[in-house]
Amino acid sequence: MFLAPSSAEQFRWQHAEGRGSVGEEVHLVTVALTELPEWAEASTGVVIGEEDNCSLGELSVDGHQTERGTSVTVTQWSLLAEALIVDHETALAALALQEKIHQKFADESVYRLWPLAMTVASTPEMHDSMSSAANVIRAHSPKSLCGESELFNIAVGAVANVYGRESAAMWRDQMVAPTIPEPEAASTAVTSSGGVSESEATDLVVSQSELRSLVMGEVMDLPPDALRWGCSVSWTQPAVNSLEVDVVVFLLDENRKVSSDEDFVFYNAPVGGNGAVKLSVLRPDMQRVDLDFGVLASRYHRVAMGIVITGQGSFSSLNPLRMILTDNEFPIADSVCAHATTEQAMIVGEFYIRAGRWRVRSVWQGFDGGLAELATSYGVVVDDHG
Repeated sequence: MFLAPSSAEQFRWQHAEGRGSVGEEVHLVTVALTELPEWAEASTGVVIGEEDNCSLGELSVDGHQTERGTSVTVTQWSLLAEALIVDHETALAALALQEKIHQKFADESVYRLWPLAMTVASTPEMHDSMSSAANVIRAHSPKSLCGESELFNIAVGAVANVYGRESAAMWRDQMVAPTIPEPEAASTAVTSSGGVSESEATDLVVSQSELRSLVMGEVMDLPPDALRWGCSVSWTQPAVNSLEVDVVVFLLDENRKVSSDEDFVFYNAPVGGNGAVKLSVLRPDMQRVDLDFGVLASRYHRVAMGIVITGQGSFSSLNPLRMILTDNEFPIADSVCAHATTEQAMIVGEFYIRAGRWRVRSVWQGFDGGLAELATSYGVVVDDHG
């Protein structure tokens, strides 16, 4: 963890004589080499041997893993840390800046990852990780940040870079607005019909509308009783020379391949999977996919959502791109990509079954070869004439 040195006491480690001796909320456990195989078989964490090194992979592209190939969960911590671990000098400079930022807010409890996110946002050489930094800044910035004009302007700029100027202006106004005291807790009011009162219903809507922001590679389990979902994808068209952009969907078997033409959903064939997947255009810069997992589960193992450019141009002109997941029309989660470059096609996200439960994963993997390269990777036979 790249913690500010003054907050390093929050990092807890322990040498364990056996699995039962590990305390709660321990971040790092050391064990005798003779016990390493036992831990490797039973541990839900990542086991790193004496000869192992953790490789973060290419920035925001490869999954994290140890030298022996053991997968390491991609988190906001690791996505931001990989921007710092370029060389020894860069890492030391980032730690010093992170400490300086942390000390400015030492009198209050700030989210541990926030100083690191602000460090990335403050350093142009690290802006490849701006999407992850903006996610943290938008969700966890302390109110007192408004009193530090230089840092506050950096934070607003980071949010604007990823979410757009309008969203950044709304976030800025929320930050500078005075804090309204929380009302005293009240007992639940039940109507004569047995339902909840209008005020409680409003509270429920507000809680459901709080978005969870997924960073690239992050996975979220979907509620088992919610089978119908919507997923919209939007992009930012340039002021001139708008690009022709379309969302595509691939319905995949256990080998991550399509089985028939109906398994490829796109602008000329907007319905697939026996009606379980429907594609629609919401506006020129946004399209939506509706999914019925109750129907999909009987035949498909995975659903991949992509976005493609038809004709000239690349996604570098369309940053930022955004995916929003909705349950019964309520936004539940989103994911933003602000790092697109030469790609003409991208996999935005995936839905797949794990242990009998559907999950969603933010992907943002690019293909310079456009729709042909993307579709071919899933077993679609592409006509040369498009």
